[in-house]
Amino acid sequence: MDNIFNILLVALIIYQLHNFYLIYKAPTILGVDAKKAKKQNAFFVDVRSEGEYLNGHIQGSKNIPLNQLSKRLSEIPNDTQVIVVCQSGSRSARGTMKLLKSGFPNVYSLKGGMAAWK
Repeated sequence: MDNIFNILLVALIIYQLHNFYLIYKAPTILGVDAKKAKKQNAFFVDVRSEGEYLNGHIQGSKNIPLNQLSKRLSEIPNDTQVIVVCQSGSRSARGTMKLLKSGFPNVYSLKGGMAAWK
């Protein structure tokens, strides 16, 4: 039983380290710069759940929850700047990395999430 617990603990630690790495590596954009980009027709993808999105979102943003992002890439233009948004910046960093790996050339995570937008 101790072996199973130790394996699960190591797996959890590796998962968390991977998340921190993605957050660190993902290109970010500050709220003030994201607002300027919005005026220049940047495309905003909100990767929060539908419920979170309905409780408040950036006007004109497209809600594609993070767990659906890989299946809905065709809904995102790849010829314009894309800004990925979540509540705090963690999920948007993971979404940004997914989009970059999928060939989207100009993608940024909104640093600080929705709090940075307000």
